[in-house]
Amino acid sequence: MANLKTLSGFPIQNLTSDPVPYAQALADNPYAGSWASGGNLNTARRGLGGDGTQTAAWVVGGYTGANSATHEHYDGSSWTEVADINTARYSGSAMGTQTAAIYTNSQPTFHVQES
Repeated sequence: MANLKTLSGFPIQNLTSDPVPYAQALADNPYAGSWASGGNLNTARRGLGGDGTQTAAWVVGGYTGANSATHEHYDGSSWTEVADINTARYSGSAMGTQTAAIYTNSQPTFHVQES
């Protein structure tokens, strides 16, 4: 009886277990891969909202010592400030794209608790 090597002309790899697909390996190890810096925001702040991809992102609002109305777009390498929002806010939820987005549930004032 002929075996597969004889029929095909090359040996078949024999594994003792199923190989892990690449996507599953990444899911099991979220630290696989690397981060890269693509440019700093024009206005450093915390508590901002935003959404997007590696080449088309946006952020809005935040806190810089005072609430911020700043709205910035990312093009894959740098940030550009665009039309600010009408009321300075921080800590909101954001979703959408650069051309159709929503920023909601934000706080109109920043409260500092002192102990």
